[in-house]
Amino acid sequence: MRRIEIALLVMTFVAAGCATTEVTPQPTPDLKRQLRQKNIILSEVNEEQVRKWLKEDPSYQAIAQNCLQLFKGKKLIDGERPDPLEVIMGRYREEIGGEYSRWIPPRMCNDLNALEAAILKAWKERHPDIPATRFEEIVEAVAG
Repeated sequence: MRRIEIALLVMTFVAAGCATTEVTPQPTPDLKRQLRQKNIILSEVNEEQVRKWLKEDPSYQAIAQNCLQLFKGKKLIDGERPDPLEVIMGRYREEIGGEYSRWIPPRMCNDLNALEAAILKAWKERHPDIPATRFEEIVEAVAG
């Protein structure tokens, strides 16, 4: 009897439009290492909090995965001053019309042009001594 009640509840839930088929990215165990290879760190201030967001927040997961996609075969120049993912995320939110620290749903985290612009802004804040106006100016190819 209990299984029938659960099945009816699930059917009602789906019929009401409460379920979604949107697939959200899942964090990979070595995401921090992969980002670091691209000269992106999690945070300069609170790495533990950003690690938690990466584990629990599909939006952070999507931005991190999209960074890896954007940097396929490339990395940010100047590995001595890596860019924090939390700053890239804040700049991305601004690029798509949101507020720096306001949460956004994962479905809004797939604009690679906005992500490029956000990375460029974050990079320019940390590297005012190296002029750059385009994303291509702040990346370099990685060997292998």
